[in-house]
Amino acid sequence: MRQTLPCIYFWGGLLPFGMLCASSTTKCTVSHEVADCSHLKLTQVPDDLPTNITVLNLTHNQLRRLPAANFTRI
Repeated sequence: MRQTLPCIYFWGGLLPFGMLCASSTTKCTVSHEVADCSHLKLTQVPDDLPTNITVLNLTHNQLRRLPAANFTRI
């Protein structure tokens, strides 16, 4: 799931003259064999997860479908 997202410039408010860029990589937390990808506003299952995970938490995202092909590596 590698996407190039545009940077958003804020010229007022909380980040004056600052810049906020969205990350292009997944921010799932992986510990041992558990991947927590909850609350990340994901629209698809990340494709860069380790192959040895046994638990994958995808709750509270924007997933509309979960094709079986997303789980062939894990």
